[in-house]
Amino acid sequence: MKVVPKASSASILRGFWFVFGGSDLDLALWLSTISGKEELYVNGHQVSQSREMALSSSHVHREGNTTYEVVVKATSVRRAEVECSLSRDGVLQEIVRSKLVQPRLWLRLAVIASIGVSMFFAARSGMSLWLALGVLVPTVFMLYRLAGVGYIFTSSREPHRASKGASDA
Repeated sequence: MKVVPKASSASILRGFWFVFGGSDLDLALWLSTISGKEELYVNGHQVSQSREMALSSSHVHREGNTTYEVVVKATSVRRAEVECSLSRDGVLQEIVRSKLVQPRLWLRLAVIASIGVSMFFAARSGMSLWLALGVLVPTVFMLYRLAGVGYIFTSSREPHRASKGASDA
C-alpha cells in the first residue's frame, strides 16, 4: 500500500502525486511515469485504478450524494506539463499544475560534452563501455540534481459560482 504524501510531488522513477486537500475529503491521484498506471486515493484508501497511455483521463468517485471527478491531462508533452483538476458535483474546485524545471543551456551542453569526452577516452583507453557508463550516469544525475532540475507544482482554487436562482434574488 502506498503512503499518500501531504503535498503534490513528482519523480521520474516514483511518478506524479497530485494532492487535493481543500475539500471535505483528502483526494490524491498517483500517476506512474513508467507504466501509465493511475490510482485515486480518498482519505488514504485506494478507490480507483486504471492503466492509461492517453493524454487525458478521468476518475469519478461518489461519496454519499456527492460526486467527485478528478481529470488529468498532459497540457504539453514536450515541456512535461501536466494539469490535474478536481470537480465536486460538476463544479470545478481546484487545479494543480506541474511544470518541469530544466537546467540552464550551458549546463545541458556541459553534460552532453562530458558524455562525449568520457566515451571517447573510454574507447581510446580500452576501458569497458559499461564501466564508463557506470561512472558517467551517476555523475550526470548529480550534476542535474545540483542544477535544481525537478518539478514545480502550482495550485489554484476556483471560486464557487453561485447558481442562477441565488444571483437573481
